[in-house]
Amino acid sequence: MLPNVARQRFFRLARIFDLGDVDTLKQEMDEASCIISGSAALYVLHPHSFIPNDLDFYCPESSAPDIQYALFQRGYTDHEDQTRESHYPPPTIIAVHRYRKRGVRRSINLVVTRSENPLTAVVEFHSTLVMNAITADGILCLYPMLTLSGLGVITVDTPAARRCFEKYRDRGFRFSNSFWSHNCGLSVYCRKTWRSIRGNHVLGIPFSDDDTVMTIVRKFAPFRWRLPPLPNVTTTSS
Repeated sequence: MLPNVARQRFFRLARIFDLGDVDTLKQEMDEASCIISGSAALYVLHPHSFIPNDLDFYCPESSAPDIQYALFQRGYTDHEDQTRESHYPPPTIIAVHRYRKRGVRRSINLVVTRSENPLTAVVEFHSTLVMNAITADGILCLYPMLTLSGLGVITVDTPAARRCFEKYRDRGFRFSNSFWSHNCGLSVYCRKTWRSIRGNHVLGIPFSDDDTVMTIVRKFAPFRWRLPPLPNVTTTSS
């Protein structure tokens, strides 16, 4: 995917949720160390498979008020009575706030992370399929060989996660319990291998022709993670 295609897909996502001027949104995300993840980030990689019903912003607690204000400025209001079931281990997430806007059928979730680095939540998702992120500078895909082919390796096996698997299967995606044959502990596609956000096997697509993957991760590196053996939680370090 070329930078101009990445920009077009991000602009399309912003239009779906009526988020206004994209350059202003990117600046606000950058200042708040905020990312977009979940199904919305998968959508920009598979735009013809589905349209997301919600958009998830992830940011640390210290900058959550800034993103809340940005949403209010765009006409979104907080629906505290609409709680969202969490698929993450309790230590990862402080709160999930849902926002709606009159005239927009879809909703926005603000996921507040305990860590100053919101990628800590991304690597604890239910499968590698959704371990992607949109930063202010571009798109990140942590397991591109799998995700771009529509395949995810399961990392969390709970009733809530299984409902997510069914949702994505209905959209044409597939899941596996294990990686293909590999050198255990050496291959980047192995549960035992520590991965780096700066690694060559992380796909980064900048919005600007002048930027690189290092630009995309500049506010979130260094960051390392590895996947758990089911059903344990993901181990992270930074």
